[in-house]
Amino acid sequence: MIRSPKTIITCNGRGHNLTIIDAATGKVTDSIALDGKPETAVSDNAGKIFVNIEDKNKISVVDISKKAVITSYPLGAEGPTGLEIDRKTKKTLRRLRQATRRYGRDLRRYRQQTPHR
Repeated sequence: MIRSPKTIITCNGRGHNLTIIDAATGKVTDSIALDGKPETAVSDNAGKIFVNIEDKNKISVVDISKKAVITSYPLGAEGPTGLEIDRKTKKTLRRLRQATRRYGRDLRRYRQQTPHR
């Protein structure tokens, strides 16, 4: 779940989408279709949401103003279980079930980085 003063965004694994909720009224205002089961999501606070698609072993990047997936990238391993973001370095960190290491991805270029140890 991502929360701002005006909006709440939830991941819906069964529905394969993100739901956008007005924080003041609690009413659903929109949804964004995904091609898999979202487990968790993080925002870069600059208009993009990075969504861990658990059953596809990838990260989908959503442009919140367009309310659409703009790109996706594979994780290179099975079993994503979590997602964090370092807004200063513009990298996502995801945890994989089959490995205890975290892998970083450069958000500016969507380029695979070397494993963090």
